[in-house]
Amino acid sequence: MRFLILLGAVFLSAGCADLFRSEPLRILTLNEFDQAENLCAAALPLQVLVDLPEGYSGLESDRIALLLENREVRYLEGYKWDTPVPLLVRGALVNALNSGGCFAGAARAGDNLSSPFRLRAGIRRMHFEQSGVEPPSAAVISMDLSLRDFSRQGGGIARSLFTVREEGDLSSPYALGEAMQKALGRSMREAVLWCRSAMESYRP
Repeated sequence: MRFLILLGAVFLSAGCADLFRSEPLRILTLNEFDQAENLCAAALPLQVLVDLPEGYSGLESDRIALLLENREVRYLEGYKWDTPVPLLVRGALVNALNSGGCFAGAARAGDNLSSPFRLRAGIRRMHFEQSGVEPPSAAVISMDLSLRDFSRQGGGIARSLFTVREEGDLSSPYALGEAMQKALGRSMREAVLWCRSAMESYRP
């Protein structure tokens, strides 16, 4: 009798394993920011370090976030980004600052680069807006950026909150990726130009 109970438990556990086994998530990749022409006529002789951004509203992981009725956060079924959102945005910021021609250089905080100037970002939105059961209508990126001067005990230089929306027919995962790619590119351009303007007007 005891043997039969144990054997039943083995079959039950095997059946449960099959029942709850899920397929691996497919990966959507966002290409790096590619600035064909310099955003600035000449680079400031300054370097900027980029801190790891803080993710809000379900943006701490690599899951692709949907914002339903501007209230509820869900995740796109079956797909994820190729890296967690904070790492993705930090990489895009560093790449944009380096390729935009506005600064002498940029790197992640903690890399082998010495600079008192730090850029911090809070990712408020990197979602696809959705209403009811309709396909998403827009890719939205909203970031809170702040520049600080750590030669002055982290004194604030400037702060800005901006939002970019990319609308379109987003009825397929690939269309979603394309829309977010465009929104990310636009937001990176805006971030670089804002950083340049803030540093040009900064007087320690």
